[in-house]
Amino acid sequence: MKNKLFLERFLELLDEKFNGNKSRLAKATGISPSTLSQYSPPRNSAPTAEQLFLLSNAFDCSMEYLIGAVDDLGRITPAVKNTNIALDAEDREMLEYLHALGPYEYEVIKRQLKSLAKDTIKPRLKK
Repeated sequence: MKNKLFLERFLELLDEKFNGNKSRLAKATGISPSTLSQYSPPRNSAPTAEQLFLLSNAFDCSMEYLIGAVDDLGRITPAVKNTNIALDAEDREMLEYLHALGPYEYEVIKRQLKSLAKDTIKPRLKK
């Protein structure tokens, strides 16, 4: 991992998303504030894969961007934000459940929904 680049991007996104507040980031990710502090000088520790996953979700970017493998943020944008779909009560209830999940559980459910949707759409496309 390009640790210097990770640190630059970590600090930039921390400022952008959490106004530089590591305590708020700690609450959003479940990563302890002391662990988050180890990413900065003098320690310059690298996050674990799980921590990197949690950070990328909190920062709304790809893990690849955080570690310096790509220059594109790879923003995660829910489809609902980009459409004019009217949400009924059941849709809003489902969104509330999703937002109550931790980042890992959210990602698992998102992947399962994508897989289920693809399996549902494929038979319709073959007709």
